[in-house]
Amino acid sequence: MLELVSEYHKEWIKIATSFLGNKEDAEDLVHDMYLRVYRLKTFDQIKWNGKVNKYYIYITLRNLALGVLKNRRYNLELTDYEQQDEYTPADKALDILILNLHKEIDTWNNYDRHLFELYMYSGLSLRDISSGSDKELRIIGNNTELCKASVKRGTKISVSSIFHTIKKCKQKLKEKFGEDFEDYTNRDYERI
Repeated sequence: MLELVSEYHKEWIKIATSFLGNKEDAEDLVHDMYLRVYRLKTFDQIKWNGKVNKYYIYITLRNLALGVLKNRRYNLELTDYEQQDEYTPADKALDILILNLHKEIDTWNNYDRHLFELYMYSGLSLRDISSGSDKELRIIGNNTELCKASVKRGTKISVSSIFHTIKKCKQKLKEKFGEDFEDYTNRDYERI
């Protein structure tokens, strides 16, 4: 099963980099994910019709990244990260911003959260998500309530409903973190 999972190594690195902000940490995170997969008693959780369940791997990477970011954030005062050349104020600000974004997304209801995560990380179009019968959608989302219900019943979520939900989610994030993002882009890291 590890051979199947490692076929998507570049994709896992891309996802991990989006969480942690740099490729070196992303490589470490992906290796931790491989260890976690290796320790599973059964590979049923990460298979769907003989293929890798990408959504399961995404959630595993996200949870590992949240752990790394939480440790960074809570240990900043206890360690000398700020003294080290490789951990810059920009890194610290980005870590805090990403951690806060994920905390906010985790507070959303299941429908909004799953739909937003599918849209952001699956690479599927709104139409593919809407159909609920797309093969890749089932591979990515077979553990989510949204996809299970949609695929099982053969129902569709309208493209306009998905569009408005995604728009609402983006607006929530923009209202809550827009100023922090501007501070980050303007290199005003201490305001985050």
